[in-house]
Amino acid sequence: MNHNLRIVWLVIRNEVITKFTQRSFLFAVFGMPVFGLLVLLGINLVGGRAPSMVGQLAVGSAATLPAAFVDQSGLITPEILAALPPNLAGAVDALLIPVADESAAAQALADGKIGEYYVIPPDYVAAGEILFIRPGTPPLDQPASSHVLESVLAAALLGGDGQRASRVENPYQLQEQALTTQGARDESNPLTFILPYAFTLLFYFVIFGTASHNISSMTIEKENRVIEILMTTISPRQMFTGKILGLGIVGLFQALVWMGSGYAISRISGSTFSLGAEFDLPPTIFAWGLLFFLLGYTLYAALMAGIGALVPNLREASQAAFVVNSPLVLALMLIGVLINAPNGGLAIGMSLFPFTAPVVMMTRLSAGVAVPLWQLLLAVGLLLITIVLVIRAVTGLFRAQVLLSGDHMTLGRFVGALAGRV
Repeated sequence: MNHNLRIVWLVIRNEVITKFTQRSFLFAVFGMPVFGLLVLLGINLVGGRAPSMVGQLAVGSAATLPAAFVDQSGLITPEILAALPPNLAGAVDALLIPVADESAAAQALADGKIGEYYVIPPDYVAAGEILFIRPGTPPLDQPASSHVLESVLAAALLGGDGQRASRVENPYQLQEQALTTQGARDESNPLTFILPYAFTLLFYFVIFGTASHNISSMTIEKENRVIEILMTTISPRQMFTGKILGLGIVGLFQALVWMGSGYAISRISGSTFSLGAEFDLPPTIFAWGLLFFLLGYTLYAALMAGIGALVPNLREASQAAFVVNSPLVLALMLIGVLINAPNGGLAIGMSLFPFTAPVVMMTRLSAGVAVPLWQLLLAVGLLLITIVLVIRAVTGLFRAQVLLSGDHMTLGRFVGALAGRV
């Protein structure tokens, strides 16, 4: 093996072994998928035990008193009640008691058998008014029995047709269909928002977390004065190449574990949330995800390595890393806007801008809309150009006099170093 390649290989092996022997790293890699699986199992458990809407009304009524109604209009006949749909009939049995007259209702209220009662006057059809009697102050919101009585009256006014009454109360549910190859997004589906959030956070943590290992590795070696020993045996360029590749392998492993787990969880969650076809995530999204991770990692790892070459200690390194990380933080701050309009101008612009593209493009791809192929290819091309320019500038920082310098990090010094004046 060529001597230079052997030196680079030793640096790569050292970085990989160091990370894989850290408990915190292993916990982060495998802990997140386990946590996601536990959350999914909890949702499945709660979902399997959740009662229906009518059942919840019935359960809630066990802790409160039912209501009564006095029908002086003659609309709500026994035949009307018998013809009600099963769900509405169950709610009536749980929450409403028909009584003959007002005196009987008042007596039941006084005896504590009911908590309130309604009086439907003879001119209800013409006037549309109902008397509501209950002790104490009026409630802030309508009681559940009021909504049930509305449905019963609607059915009575339509001759006992409960299905038509339900349609009158709720004439339609708008189903939006977008003219894309992937179909429409189901805005009522919680995964319409959960999946893009998850993908955005996943790529933020994987890209920035892995890239930040470069700056921490460099500064720790400088603080421990290990860098002085290394400079006697290897060149700065060999160190730069080995650290980028070694930590890239570590990050790739973490990305594969997280994306593979995410894909498995998304497949399992389909049975929990009844995902539509637009959320049957194709394997291509993970292929694009792998590509954007590699490009995003290379870009930010080079920047972090450059900062690590300049800063004298870990405290200044963390401050400088925050500045480099600011484009990704901006993407997280705007995640709500990006998810609501994944094909809007802001989302398209940020998915093409090289410093936000690795994260925002995955937000768009996971948002259930079609991303044009030309935008994906353009984003990849712009990232490649930016990576080449950044690496050419940063490699100039890996000189012995820079690595061994203990000068404080300033913006002017950083710009001057990139320009080769340090």
